[in-house]
Amino acid sequence: MSNSKTKPARTPTGDLVLQEVWRSKDELSAAHGHNVHRLFTEARERQRRSSRASHRSSGMLTVIVGLPGAGKSTLLNQLEHGFKPHDFHANAVDNSPAVEKSRHFSELIARLRAGEDCGIADIAFCDAARRSDLEATVHSKVPSVRIEWIFFENDRAKCERNIRFRNRAGLENDLEALREWAPRYTIPTNVKPRPIWTPREDLAPVG
Repeated sequence: MSNSKTKPARTPTGDLVLQEVWRSKDELSAAHGHNVHRLFTEARERQRRSSRASHRSSGMLTVIVGLPGAGKSTLLNQLEHGFKPHDFHANAVDNSPAVEKSRHFSELIARLRAGEDCGIADIAFCDAARRSDLEATVHSKVPSVRIEWIFFENDRAKCERNIRFRNRAGLENDLEALREWAPRYTIPTNVKPRPIWTPREDLAPVG
């Protein structure tokens, strides 16, 4: 006669909550073939995906930088964004250079918070300080926003050619703005700028 005794199955001790935790752990472990490494690897991957999604909860902001006649408006029109004002700082409150004074600022922030991708352009962003102000201000309102910068090359002669080609009302104002901003336009050294837009004879540029 065998003297061996069958050990009773171990059950979690403690209150019902602790028992439920043990049961859930055993079910998860069994579902993964009792492979603890696999279990934790998949858990980490789910956490990574969740973290990435949370960081993309806001929309992306594309900022196009260039001199008058560079092609900013033409490129902005090609973006598949719902909100894309061409002259972000035009007619600002009190004619202030402050980002918050732009007549487009409130709507921009609201749309970014809602998860909508947006695009803006303005010759003021030729100034590095104005670009820094924009980034700091937008990030203070929408911390998770990703800002993409697109720079056109600084070629005054080509921009003047485009301004004269389109020959729109306010031509002299555009030429004056070109003379003012060309010396102030700085492009980050690690950026390869886009070439100046080249007009076709049958299509006048719009920006």
